[in-house]
Amino acid sequence: MTLPFISWLFPQTIIGGDWPFFWQKNINEFLSYTYAWDASLNSGLGKSNLEILWLNTYLGYGGHFLSNILHIPWNLAEKILFFWPIILFLILSPYVLSGLFTKRRLFRLLSSVVYLANTYTFMIASGGQVGILLSYAVAPLSLYYFIRLVRDSYSHRGIHTAIQFGLILSLQILFEPRMFIITLVSFVLFALLHIVVHPLTKKSFIQFFKMLLLNLLISVGLVLFLHSFWILPVIASLATKSSFTSLSTITTADYFSFTRFENAFSLLHANWPENISSSYRIQFVVISQAL
Repeated sequence: MTLPFISWLFPQTIIGGDWPFFWQKNINEFLSYTYAWDASLNSGLGKSNLEILWLNTYLGYGGHFLSNILHIPWNLAEKILFFWPIILFLILSPYVLSGLFTKRRLFRLLSSVVYLANTYTFMIASGGQVGILLSYAVAPLSLYYFIRLVRDSYSHRGIHTAIQFGLILSLQILFEPRMFIITLVSFVLFALLHIVVHPLTKKSFIQFFKMLLLNLLISVGLVLFLHSFWILPVIASLATKSSFTSLSTITTADYFSFTRFENAFSLLHANWPENISSSYRIQFVVISQAL
């Protein structure tokens, strides 16, 4: 069971799949991963960082704190930041969740073993997708606090639980929002099952629904507030993209295309389509004609 994770317990640097190798220059500039533009990719040209800004912010600030402030070697810091929390949550989360349904420690430990040592966990781990794996590891805790939120909505204790639920949900979304969408399905299924198993009178149901809705609004508001650092830039980028829709027509694509025989034959400058920003290299044209 521990074989796929055995390398996570030793001091060597972990590389594989989507988990890259970080050079010392990358480590020194960890804070750059918190920017909207990631200049470390595409041979230095970079690309938008908005599609994964949530996880890269965790990497940037966490890696900077451990490696550049505390001066912990990266081969150890990466395990503190990612790999050891994965193992911890994979064991702890299902153990806590199963406690809502059984008090027998053996069954609770068995749930942790199944959640830790299943083929999906091994597949994600072997692919180096640490963000997805962290979010997957936290998912049972999210469901645990949602169940508590539903149960506590019968009383005024739900507000305290709503804050806890919002915090753990923010943690899961920080690692991978798409995994939260999958977890959301379990929320809906449990809520429907709870309503069927625990039928209420019309008056009691309306009161329960109002309290549950209020608690959910508190949780969602907390999540939106904590994740506004990437939600607002993404919304702003969508407005910017809409101004470039006129450039996606067939005529525009044809104009900016330089993959034509006559362009290749005359050695048109390949770094800019249609040679907009540079002149023809006349000497290359003469050489090509001579050949």
